Formats: sequence, C-alpha cells, structure tokens
Amino acid sequence: MKVILIISLIFILSCTKSYYNSGCEKMDRGNYVGAIKDFDEAIKIDPKYLNAYYNRAICYFEDEEYFSAIEDFNSAIQLNPNFAEAFYNIGVIEISYFKNYEAANNTFSRAIELKPKYAEAYFNRGYCKDMMGNTDGAIKDYYNSIALKPDFALPYFNIAAIKLNMGEYQEAIIFYNKAISNDISNDEAYYNRGICKSKIGDYAGAILDFSDAISMEGLNSKAYFNRGICKSKFGDEDGAKADLEKAKILAETEREISESKYEMPKKFKRALKILEKSGFRRQPL
Repeated sequence: MKVILIISLIFILSCTKSYYNSGCEKMDRGNYVGAIKDFDEAIKIDPKYLNAYYNRAICYFEDEEYFSAIEDFNSAIQLNPNFAEAFYNIGVIEISYFKNYEAANNTFSRAIELKPKYAEAYFNRGYCKDMMGNTDGAIKDYYNSIALKPDFALPYFNIAAIKLNMGEYQEAIIFYNKAISNDISNDEAYYNRGICKSKIGDYAGAILDFSDAISMEGLNSKAYFNRGICKSKFGDEDGAKADLEKAKILAETEREISESKYEMPKKFKRALKILEKSGFRRQPL
C-alpha cells in the first residue's frame, strides 16, 4: 500500500513539474495564454506552488491583465511573505498602469525592507516621490540606487531632469552625460541635454545632441525644431530653414510644436516598467 502511495505521489509531482516546465517554455516564447493554462494545471495539482503563481502573474502582466497579475503576486506573497520581488512587481504595476504613486511608494518600501540592496526598487520609489512632489526624497532614492548599481542609467537621467526643471543646466548636463555613458541608446537624454546646452548658449553642442536624437528617432519634430533654432543662432540660416520646415511637416500630425519658443520635452522622467522575472524557470522532473 505504501509503495502504491509513493508511486502516486511521484506521478503527481512529475505531472506538476511537467505542466510548470511547459508553461515556462511557452512563457519564454511569448505564448502567455498557453503558459497561463499550463500554470493553471500546475496550481490545480499543487495549490501551494509558489513558482507557478509567480510566473503566471508575469504572464498576466504581459497580457495586460493587471488585476489578475496582482492577485497572483499576492498569492505568492501569502506563500512567502518575504518575497521582495513579488512586492516589487506589484509596485511596477501600481506605478506604471494605475499611476497610484502613494501605493507604489509603500510597496517599493516593503520590497526594500526585505531586500536592502534592491537598486531598482530604490529607483522606482524615487520616481514615486518625484511624482508626488517630494524632490529631496526622490533625489536621495536615486542616489541610493546609483550607489548600489553605478551603471544604472535611469537614476542619472531622472536627476538630470530635476536639475533641468530647476534651471540648473550645467548640473543637468553632468547627469545627462552619466546617463548617456551608461545607455547610449536613450534618445531623450540626447534631446534633453541639447535643450540644456541651448539654454547656456552652447549652440554647437546642442546641434550635435539634437542630431544624435534625430538619428535615433527620426520623427522627432521637437528635435528638428530646436536644432533649427540653434542653427539660426549659430548663423546657419539655410540649415535652420530646412530643419524648421521638416519640423513643421512632422508637427502637422503631432500638433506639439510652437514656433514662438523652445519646445521642452514632455517626458522628462522615466519609471522602470520592467518586471523582475529572474529566478523561476524550468525545474528538473
């Protein structure tokens, strides 16, 4: 009788992991609907399968079913109350899709309590404070994030944005330099640094930055417009005319530009909207 019971338990365990591994494979291929179904089966067999709840939550997130994702992350937390990554991921949803900065601030704080060296959590909590008007608290969290992860570009980018908004253009340029050195693909950093340079009269430097932004995002009417203004200040009237005409064509659909003043970037700051996915993948049968 004991032998039969042991064999049955081994069979059940094998089925659970088989469904789980199949779900992970589908998840990795971007088949989130199929992965959810497999994780459903794994959870039916083992209602305390923490990894299955966690990965199913990520699939729900990717499928834009945010309430279901939060429910599964909370289920994972019930099984492991010290699960920092699950708290962090709930915060990502609160910050990115519900814009509930106060709730997200508290959620990221809990993640930090559980994982004190959580650079991404410090950064996103800083963003929450930034959005709630607590600039000093935001900068402190951004610096904590940088201390833990010096090559993390986004804290530099957001500190630079604060400096830009305060009119501290030289300081902003220093931080945009850091952001760009750690992420050369951030077209907004080049564009915003160009704005700063134009404000201090470095029109040649601003033209280079606007050109870099355009090379990365060719439909950026604001970059064409501001480069045109700088070319005019620099004495290149033909180049200025060409850029302003290009900006006007692009702006006809964007309706964002005003030819009477510099067009400032609409998105100074960024949140880290990527979930913490590491740690739970296929398991041996």
